[in-house]
Amino acid sequence: MTNRDIDAAVSRNLRKLIARSGLPQHKVAERAGMYQSGLSRSLSGHREWRVQEVVSLAAMFDTTVERLAS
Repeated sequence: MTNRDIDAAVSRNLRKLIARSGLPQHKVAERAGMYQSGLSRSLSGHREWRVQEVVSLAAMFDTTVERLAS
């Protein structure tokens, strides 16, 4: 699996979790210590995920980094 594949999996899984949560992107970004624009760009594949962002988002959604990346 390449980094691009991992980023795509993280984005796909996070989009599902965000939708289920009902939270707007700016609130998700705020809670994860990110800017909304960075979250949006990462979710759309225009920016690579940073490790700390994925760790924070996994904790926020009570999942693991491994599950987000699969």
